[in-house]
Amino acid sequence: MLERAKPIPAVQAGSTLDCLPEAIGPAGLRSASRRKMKSLLLTIVFLFMSILAWAEPQMEMHRVQATTKDPSGWYLAASTHGSFAVLIPIPFNDFTVTDDDPKVGRIKTYTVGAKSAEGIKFSATETPIIAGRSPTNLTALPQQFRKPGHTVSDIDTSLFAGYPSVSFSVRGQSSGAYMRQVKTLKSLILVILEYPMDQAKTAEGFRSGFLSSLKINETEQGGSANGASQIAERRVAEPGGRNR
Repeated sequence: MLERAKPIPAVQAGSTLDCLPEAIGPAGLRSASRRKMKSLLLTIVFLFMSILAWAEPQMEMHRVQATTKDPSGWYLAASTHGSFAVLIPIPFNDFTVTDDDPKVGRIKTYTVGAKSAEGIKFSATETPIIAGRSPTNLTALPQQFRKPGHTVSDIDTSLFAGYPSVSFSVRGQSSGAYMRQVKTLKSLILVILEYPMDQAKTAEGFRSGFLSSLKINETEQGGSANGASQIAERRVAEPGGRNR
């Protein structure tokens, strides 16, 4: 069972990692897990921001340690201004990062996420699709993690709730992650479960329930992939069920 986390007293503007709750536990474990897990979410989010943005990003925190319960027993992490929600087994933070680009104007990314005392991190981030500039080639995402010391596996490019999607696993010497990226009509939604290697077995147990819990608000997206205006829901009845 995961220990719940506590919020960071001070948050550095523009740092996606530091907006996640900080773990309760020995200081050594806390600092080590932050170093090991930093690359995955930040690599993708800030790669996107660096492509599109020029100014220093600004962060707005909407909720800290939110505890909106879902009937499954997990927490319903619905982004305040984004068009998605996921289920997370521990209390979560909900925030928006805003940046200004001289060519396309204001750019907003939306994130919900939490970090357990054991160093396991749950996050979901939505970034807008900017024509000709956003990295929308989903099959290329797993390749970004193919480097010495890292193994990429379980690549699945089947549709998710009717939308193009890719899911895969990344495993390194000290950490690993399960990821799913979905391309909607207006945005890219990235769901990541990150873990230190000593928590690999525990993380595997959360994999299916978390990655499959993504819900997309198709009304805010301007209609579904097949033209219907409804909530696209793709989740198991109970977190931890078999992933599709």
